[in-house]
Amino acid sequence: MARRSHADSSVLTRLCPFRPPADGSDQFPNGLLPTYADRKEVISVLVHSTDAQLARTDAQLARTDAQLARTDAQLARTDAQLAETAAKLDRLAEMYGGVGNNQGAAAEEFYYNSLKAEPVLAGARFDLIDRNVTRSHAGLED
Repeated sequence: MARRSHADSSVLTRLCPFRPPADGSDQFPNGLLPTYADRKEVISVLVHSTDAQLARTDAQLARTDAQLARTDAQLARTDAQLAETAAKLDRLAEMYGGVGNNQGAAAEEFYYNSLKAEPVLAGARFDLIDRNVTRSHAGLED
């Protein structure tokens, strides 16, 4: 069998002899067998190619890690803003609930003071008036 010369093709073109022949025969293309030096050179090219791809992958992973760090920081700021907004909403709910209670208390106080001075309302006369009376029914208290 003839030996392959280094001058007849590039390293990647010489990859062909390392693959089984497509026609199922035991003959390599052109009847040439790869030399040890050919195999070593091809392996070297493949290793360098793999190293270059790994370097690109590492760079992409570094960019992805940086983006994830920025995303985590943004999520932390968003969580803090949501907590602040929730606290404000709780204060508003308490305040407006208190406004309704205050208006009810003011109306009760107004009618109590009016009836205390003159216990007549729309022609109905009251013998007794009570202040701050509470009732409970079906789990509600008023």
